[in-house]
Parts: sequence; C-alpha cells; structure tokens
Amino acid sequence: MSRITISARAALEKARDQLEAPVVAALEAEIAKTEGADPIAESVRLYEQLKSETALRSLVIELIDQGNNRLLGPYAEKLYAATSDPRDIVLSAKAYADAEDFSNFLRIVEVVSRRDRRSPHVKQRYGGASYTWAGL
Repeated sequence: MSRITISARAALEKARDQLEAPVVAALEAEIAKTEGADPIAESVRLYEQLKSETALRSLVIELIDQGNNRLLGPYAEKLYAATSDPRDIVLSAKAYADAEDFSNFLRIVEVVSRRDRRSPHVKQRYGGASYTWAGL
C-alpha cells in the first residue's frame, strides 16, 4: 500500500463524520481501487449501493476505460433510462455491437429514433448485424 493510499484512508477516517454517506462510499471505492481492487467490481458495488445517476455514469466511464462492452451495453441502457440522453443509448448500441451481442444490438437500434440512427458506427453495425441475424 502506498503512502498516498494510507494518507487518503487516514484523511477519510478523520473526516468520515462530516461527510455524507454517498461521498464516503465513493471515496472508499476510489481508495479500494488504488489498493488494487478490481475497478469494475468497485464501480458496480458503488452503483448498486447508491443507485444514483452519478454512480451509474461513473460506472459507465469505468467500463469504457476498461473496454468491457459486455457490461457497458446494459449499464449504458440504464443510463439512458435515467437521462433520456440519446448519446447514452447510442453508446449502449455501440457496446452491444462491439460485444457481438446482436440480439440486444438490434433491439436497441429498433427503438432508437431516426435521428440517432445516423451514428456511422451504429448504422454500419446495424446493416451487418441485420445481414448476419437473417442468416444470409
């Protein structure tokens, strides 16, 4: 354990009573990551504990950073449900496509508005997935 991690944990313990529970949980997750814990597992744990949009967005960012498209698809879809931001559903579709999860990719693309289908990545994968899915 590095001195920075030890200092961060000591500072957290000293200020714990003055901080709100979600802040403590987020700091504990970040400290655990620096101590060698799996960053995705810590981000999932934090989201499951807080069920907040902020924790979900942090998890999505972690999944992007780690390149975990299998988990990114469903969590980006949850983020879209919380935000209605079309970029989140396009992110979900891209993740499903990159993970070669064609059934979820096609399901998402079918519900995405015409405007969001203009994403070149999604449009290209939609054509290929439709072709593959049809067995042609």
